[in-house]
Amino acid sequence: MERSIAIGKEGGEGHCAGITWGGVNIILCGDLHQFLPVAQGPQEFLFYLIVLGNTTGDTAIRRRLYEEFNIVVILKEQMRVTDPVWRDMLVHLRRGKVWQRHLTMLRSLILGQGSRAAALDFHDGSWVHASLVTPRCAVRTLWNKNGTCKSCTKLGNQLFLYTAEDHMFNEGESWTELNLPERYAVANQSKTNYCRHKKDLPNIIKLAKGMTVLVTQNIETDLNLTNGSWGIIVNIILNEDEPPLGTEAVVRLKYLPAYVLVKMARTRASKLPNLEEGVIPVEPV
Repeated sequence: MERSIAIGKEGGEGHCAGITWGGVNIILCGDLHQFLPVAQGPQEFLFYLIVLGNTTGDTAIRRRLYEEFNIVVILKEQMRVTDPVWRDMLVHLRRGKVWQRHLTMLRSLILGQGSRAAALDFHDGSWVHASLVTPRCAVRTLWNKNGTCKSCTKLGNQLFLYTAEDHMFNEGESWTELNLPERYAVANQSKTNYCRHKKDLPNIIKLAKGMTVLVTQNIETDLNLTNGSWGIIVNIILNEDEPPLGTEAVVRLKYLPAYVLVKMARTRASKLPNLEEGVIPVEPV
């Protein structure tokens, strides 16, 4: 990077000959508590103190560049997690200093098995807005399915289903629909590889007003639309070509919805005209 920037700035406005990075100000951002790089020797870590005289090649150059960064700004305020108990546990966890109170708190959240789990009343008020966590994909799928049906029944809302469409990108052309042999080939792929290739996206999209949805990718961190944030669908704007809807509880859509309005539980997005505070439009892809 230093070589490329220095070459790119050479002869241009603001170029400083003989100065690394071509005189450009560089800021490094990161979390030094994250895991070390894998499959590398200690000498490859820029923060690993090495004897430069015993090192040759790019390693010594990288270390010298790293040592030029002599101003450190430590961000201490946690902006993402607001729950004080959970935040206290995370702060201690990242430093490898978890206390007994943290373990006790975590164990109190485990549903358990047998009689203890059977005795739980999930209709109790404390469970209405609870987040359930499981390492099993099949369990998560069943939870979401049953939770969606329960929500639609309780609120009297229709459940919209839309079958995903597979497309193929032909080099030099554009996205095209799969023909019959191609659809057959996709159907015969191993489930594991197919799910990984399409990032575990479902074959059928289920949407309903009142449904709780979770963000699984960092969309816009400045607006707090990050992995783990959640919201509730407040409206579904259907495609203008969609045939008139009946009164059935479950409706299979012919076209993708135009967009979905989601009221986020917490966001720094500005209020949009004609929408409530915290409501954002989500377009399908």
